Amino acid sequence: MVQQDIGKIIRKKKRIRKKKRIRKEKRKRKKKRIRKEKRKRKKKRIRKKKRIRKEKRIRKEKRIRKEKRIRKEKRIRKEKRIRKEKRIRKEKRIRKEKRIRKEKRMRKKKRVRKDKRIRKNNRIRKDKRIRKNKRIRKKKRIKKKKRIRKEKTRIRKEKN
Repeated sequence: MVQQDIGKIIRKKKRIRKKKRIRKEKRKRKKKRIRKEKRKRKKKRIRKKKRIRKEKRIRKEKRIRKEKRIRKEKRIRKEKRIRKEKRIRKEKRIRKEKRIRKEKRMRKKKRVRKDKRIRKNNRIRKDKRIRKNKRIRKKKRIKKKKRIRKEKTRIRKEKN
């Protein structure tokens, strides 16, 4: 009877130990699972953060590229405008110079024409003067001749 009781007690203790061990193992497995899940969540979180950072960086780079392109386009437009203004100024200057040369030429032509006219007038006046002088000299000569003839006739008459 006592031996039976001892056997019962031993079996009970064994059963209790087994249950304890099973509970311990269950707890261990649970802890392991929890740790695993925690680790998984952590990795997930880290991956998410990484992805977000990457996307942020990509957006930033995209924005920088866009700004760069816009600046480049702006610069190109500015240079184009400057070149256009330069060309316009050059054309204006060329037109002005052309006009000035034309005016100069016209003034010269006018002057030349004026000079020509003056020379012509001078020549005409000179010709007139020469003709007048010639006429006067001729008249004088004729007068002189007449006087001489007159004188001669008078002398002849006196002789007679």
